[in-house]
Amino acid sequence: MFDFNHDIVCVHSYSNSTYGKPRCNVPERLRAFGCPNVEIRAAPPGSLRVLTNMDFQDVSNDRTVQPVQLRPQKLRLRMRPRSNQVVTLQYRPAK
Repeated sequence: MFDFNHDIVCVHSYSNSTYGKPRCNVPERLRAFGCPNVEIRAAPPGSLRVLTNMDFQDVSNDRTVQPVQLRPQKLRLRMRPRSNQVVTLQYRPAK
């Protein structure tokens, strides 16, 4: 049912009596903490989404345009606990 190489989470709304109990654990432990079977799920995978990736831009003579030296400029990264994610950045000094 579950791949124990990945995190298992309880999506149940905990009450005050279960506050502080771990939400990521093996199913048996989650059940022991009061998580219903239907609320035990595999954690969603991580994701990386580039939000802004403008081309490199040199300094303009009239200085109306900001130089762009790093790509991407903005990204959204969601990660699972104890996971790794490689983010490739490009750098070019502005002229």
